[in-house]
Amino acid sequence: MLAPYESGGRLVLLRNHQVTSAEVNGAEVRSLGVLDLDDGRIFTFTIDGLEAGDKLFHRTLSRLVEEARKKAGKSAMKAGAEATE
Repeated sequence: MLAPYESGGRLVLLRNHQVTSAEVNGAEVRSLGVLDLDDGRIFTFTIDGLEAGDKLFHRTLSRLVEEARKKAGKSAMKAGAEATE
């Protein structure tokens, strides 16, 4: 379904990457930190000038940020539990 956009250069899928951080302003995502799980490089993607038609994209980014925050919280709690054992 996304193949035509990817092959046409309009979409880049970052496989084997993980969102590590986000800069937010209220409910608006400004940038994302993304870790390349293959080589450890970290990239920052700045989100600027979203048009009205990109609201779905913006909501998807917001959901990804929320998932990353939950995972980070669970990792921190797990590490804390292991440290107390």
